Amino acid sequence: MNPLQQYIDDLEFPDASTREAAAHAIHDLGDAARDAAPALFAAILRETDACPWVGTALTRIGPLAADLDALESALRSDNSHVRFWAARTIVKLGPDAEPLIPILISLLCDSHHPVTDSVVWALGTIGIPAISPLVDATHDDDAELRGRAVLALGRYPQDAAIKLPAIVKSLDDPDPNVRRQAAHAICSLGQDAHPDRDGYDAGTFSTLVAAIDRIADGDSIDVDAEWFGRVHGWLRPSA
Repeated sequence: MNPLQQYIDDLEFPDASTREAAAHAIHDLGDAARDAAPALFAAILRETDACPWVGTALTRIGPLAADLDALESALRSDNSHVRFWAARTIVKLGPDAEPLIPILISLLCDSHHPVTDSVVWALGTIGIPAISPLVDATHDDDAELRGRAVLALGRYPQDAAIKLPAIVKSLDDPDPNVRRQAAHAICSLGQDAHPDRDGYDAGTFSTLVAAIDRIADGDSIDVDAEWFGRVHGWLRPSA
């Protein structure tokens, strides 16, 4: 029997360690194991345990845009490990994952931090198509979602000129945690401006500095003082 076919068959084995060993071997085959992608998706959708090698193999070999239905099913899994690996796999798709934006945004409030962190990463790699839905989420009735959305907007510096107005507006949110997340997002974008400010156009940089000054001058926004002090010093070296 072809070794790859044996590994594929082993992905259906009842014993988790056998499934993981097969996935490990498929991972090591790399692109030569692309035909195993459907079996990996089927395996992860059946998974009830932790599945690091099934997930890692998926992130290396797949996915393709044609796998979106399987990825959406995995994102809806009751198994937090499966949700985590689905989000990590979506990172490889970039803008092709645009149809998954609504469910990814809903998972910003997932109870498992590794899931939410990977979801933010996935939304970041989708790029421009994810920005408007995230901005819309900053107006949601759910304060937790507003806070997570604004934090996601500030995680990566790409397209900061589009993201920054919504983040700054969230400094006025009625919920103190959302204001804190907005300040955190602004600090994150400010950190990305150090040591090279050329990543931001002059208008965006000016808006960023004004937001940092506002946080420094106010007392209604809770932010990590040490980190904020460093960022403020980078952006306002003479302050």
